[in-house]
Amino acid sequence: IVDNTLNISKELVKKWSELYDIDMDALYYDLTSTYFEGAKCILAKLGYSRDKKKGKVQINIALVVTRKWRFPICSIVYPGNRSDQKTVKDILETIREEFGIKNCTIIWDRGMVSKANIRRVDRCHQRIISGLKGSEIEVKDILKSVKNEDLLKNGNKVRELENGEGIYAVALIKKVYNKRRKIVVYLNTQTQKRVHERRDARLRSAWIKLGKYRKKLKRGNYQKIVPVTNHVKECVRGVSKFFKPDYHQDGKITFDWIEHKNKIIEAEELDGKYCLMSTDLSIECNDIVDAYFEKDEIEKAFRYMKQVTKLHPTRCWL
Repeated sequence: IVDNTLNISKELVKKWSELYDIDMDALYYDLTSTYFEGAKCILAKLGYSRDKKKGKVQINIALVVTRKWRFPICSIVYPGNRSDQKTVKDILETIREEFGIKNCTIIWDRGMVSKANIRRVDRCHQRIISGLKGSEIEVKDILKSVKNEDLLKNGNKVRELENGEGIYAVALIKKVYNKRRKIVVYLNTQTQKRVHERRDARLRSAWIKLGKYRKKLKRGNYQKIVPVTNHVKECVRGVSKFFKPDYHQDGKITFDWIEHKNKIIEAEELDGKYCLMSTDLSIECNDIVDAYFEKDEIEKAFRYMKQVTKLHPTRCWL
């Protein structure tokens, strides 16, 4: 069996370049997965399922397309247990060595970001526009440094959303991953409102559940601590970091709790707020936001593969 997919891609790109005005200065890169019914595909492995099909083996498909016209450049199939970050090295080498695309801007999701991958980009003299993970301490500190009231000032609105909501953004120069980068902090007021309402609902639900359970314990005669702590954990599932239970055992078990209001305030400050990074300091704030949000166009190719051509589910038996 000979795999000619790369050679086919190179021939197609060469032909398209002769027929159309293909711009290779900016490329989108993303991955999708497709699951299998059956267990006989040698590449299909258990992994993070974007299709939310727990227990189904899958393959991961990496795809690179041009920003202009969304022409597909190349695709690579990986085993289903290959993480997003571990595909970046192959893609960077393929773009540079096989297609001769140098000094371009690659736009990808925050799932691709790691220190090793950023170093690879710097070494091969490519540029990237990427989301950053809000869970990282360095990124969280940047998000906290930009106050919501400063973001919401006139002139910072970069996108109009439904119901009068919008996306507001400011650009900063910060040292991230050992080099100066252009960081865009943006606030999506639509997401901010939705997350805030969902958290409030969960907090109210947790208060009600905890109150009812505390009354039940006072009326009863519970002696074992483990079932009680497990039930309390279930009451605060999803918002446990905002509560600190305090257990008492004097003949029978009771409990009280403290709500961490400072943590709630901190979480509210970060609602709907995200970081983008560009390794090119000359790109304007609006252009970084536009480039990143337009990466959703690559999802159209994935939807076409899965829905129109009915790529999945693939039934692979004996």
